[in-house]
Amino acid sequence: MKNSSPSNAEIVAAFERIKAVGGSEGDISTVLRGVMGHFLFRLSYLLDDPSLTDPELCASTKWGLYEENGEDKPIRRLGCMHELVFSTDPEFSGY
Repeated sequence: MKNSSPSNAEIVAAFERIKAVGGSEGDISTVLRGVMGHFLFRLSYLLDDPSLTDPELCASTKWGLYEENGEDKPIRRLGCMHELVFSTDPEFSGY
């Protein structure tokens, strides 16, 4: 498997192959929703990762999820957002 993103033609071809062997559009949608859920979980976990220990990276990089005021200024850091990812989609609330 290559590491680059697939082209639109490759995505359509994969979709057609899945349908050709009996996979439904609902099956494909379920897989894609699951993949996106795991992506959001991992991304939000990374943003809240307390184990970042590289001093140089910590000194030069600040990231996170924040609540903002009306002037687009951060007022409160939102932690543990990864714990909410699967509870936002009823189909995946059992994860």
